[in-house]
Amino acid sequence: MQIPIQHIIGNLAWTTTGQVWALWRVTPSPYIHASPRARAELHAQTTSLLKRLTGEPMLLSLCAQTAAADVAQAMVEGVDLDEHPEWAEVAEATLDWLDEVNLTERTHWLALPLPADRPALELRSLAIAAASTLSTLLGLNPQTPSASQVQSFLTKADRLSRQMSGRPVIRPATPAEILWVLAHSIRRGLAEPLLADTVHSDRHLNASRLWKGRLRGPSLAGLGGSALGGGRHT
Repeated sequence: MQIPIQHIIGNLAWTTTGQVWALWRVTPSPYIHASPRARAELHAQTTSLLKRLTGEPMLLSLCAQTAAADVAQAMVEGVDLDEHPEWAEVAEATLDWLDEVNLTERTHWLALPLPADRPALELRSLAIAAASTLSTLLGLNPQTPSASQVQSFLTKADRLSRQMSGRPVIRPATPAEILWVLAHSIRRGLAEPLLADTVHSDRHLNASRLWKGRLRGPSLAGLGGSALGGGRHT
């Protein structure tokens, strides 16, 4: 299976077509049990946020597999177990029970394609996309984005992130989380990495870096196979 992502840096993903996508993780705000006033405020803030977005944004709702140990850890986090030993027993019993259950959690993401700042950059992106397609057919390494292109899109994504204050809480996705989203779509219904593991991983894991004025990074071709990490550098 051909992987549509060529490079990942920050919360940006360069596709093989030359389009650059930015990804943010959305933390839902309580709604069902909120007061009418709180609901109205949340609705107004969410509507205002969506109206500020340009292009064709996507709202993704993905189920992530969850480990029983993570649930039990969340139960005891911030609790003095010496003062409340009975709660430790409850958490341990819950862990034993959840070990037999297939656990998932609903996660939410906002993906937005970023336009080029100037027509010249847009034409250059199209040229890179055409060169990338030809290079793939010929078995050659595709042309990579330049430092100026990378900085332009990073600045644009950072500006958008600063506009996404308030509720719902939105933060830039990490490269590890972007890889998880991509792996989830490829391995849907099969065993996949735990999303919780991305929290403890190096936030720059498998991310591309600028080297000699060009974006360089690990190959993502193996993502369609059996592993997320590793690979050669292109």
